[in-house]
Amino acid sequence: MPRMKNRKRRYFRQVISVEVLADERPDFHSLYDVADAITTGGFSGQVEPGKIEEINAAKCAELLQKQGSDPDLFGLTESGEDLER
Repeated sequence: MPRMKNRKRRYFRQVISVEVLADERPDFHSLYDVADAITTGGFSGQVEPGKIEEINAAKCAELLQKQGSDPDLFGLTESGEDLER
């Protein structure tokens, strides 16, 4: 796809921390499992929302790839340039 000059879009990053207390060894494989155990199971949990930081398009593309997501999710190339749509 042709590239476009990066439009005036904004990207944000938030790292959320979850502490779980349990009387048996937890075995979570997803956020859904954690939420279910805290809300309906016998586990105690606390969520710390963490700070929200604004990031540029290049950093966003880098982090998307690190998470195993395609930068195209947000209309970006691998280097953070806009894809023409």
